[in-house]
Amino acid sequence: MIEMTLRPIDLSHDVPLLAEFLVPKDAARLSKALPALRDFDAFAVIGCCDERVVGWGLVHTALRDDMDWGSEGRTREMLAHGDAYLEYLEIRAEFRGLGYGSQLLDALEERTRRVHGRLWLHTSESNAGARRFYERNGYNYIRTMQPSWNDSQPTRIYCKRFIVRR
Repeated sequence: MIEMTLRPIDLSHDVPLLAEFLVPKDAARLSKALPALRDFDAFAVIGCCDERVVGWGLVHTALRDDMDWGSEGRTREMLAHGDAYLEYLEIRAEFRGLGYGSQLLDALEERTRRVHGRLWLHTSESNAGARRFYERNGYNYIRTMQPSWNDSQPTRIYCKRFIVRR
């Protein structure tokens, strides 16, 4: 396995690097999250091997009206009570199954647990690989819901509880 370097995202340097492998809808969500990242209401970690992006993750730590969560009560619920919400964890296809996803998730969790008691996420009901990954990494299945943003695909909600380390 090639050594992966994990670091906080540098918005001026890394957004163009991420654009080379993000699909348009994910690039649009990253663009939408930029104000939250700039205001420290979210954080992102990027993983690179030899200056090539292997993957990235995005965690929201505060409710924001500019994130279009007004109509989606579930996301608002996930961020309530001082919890955090993992919006993205993505590893390039050719690097999956090699442990990079777990390393990236560990880095996101380490930063999250400093302040937040729980990290919530959702994944598609049909994405068996993602479900296994999160369950293997200690996430508890909470429920299945039909999200307002996708009428055709049920979504599974997961949560991991932390002992806050300050």
